[in-house]
Amino acid sequence: MGIWSNAFKVNVSKELTEDDKVFLSKICLKIKKRNLSDIAVLMAESSRPVNVLVSNFIYFLKPTLGFLLSKKDMERAAELLENPEGLEFFKSQLK
Repeated sequence: MGIWSNAFKVNVSKELTEDDKVFLSKICLKIKKRNLSDIAVLMAESSRPVNVLVSNFIYFLKPTLGFLLSKKDMERAAELLENPEGLEFFKSQLK
């Protein structure tokens, strides 16, 4: 079973730090200012089962999302949204 032990492994959720929460809150504020919160909540809700894929999609959209976040911030957001707790916090801040 050597190569198959990690093939379908899902990341275990970890507790968000206070810095992470502040960072996600700032992103949510930027989204709300542009009246994109409904779209962001829809995307977050629909991506729950495949949140790792969606966070990778953020990497793909780096050039397009440049108006919202810097490249460094996009990478951090993608990492936080891979975490199920990060995704739940993100959605709660947008509502």
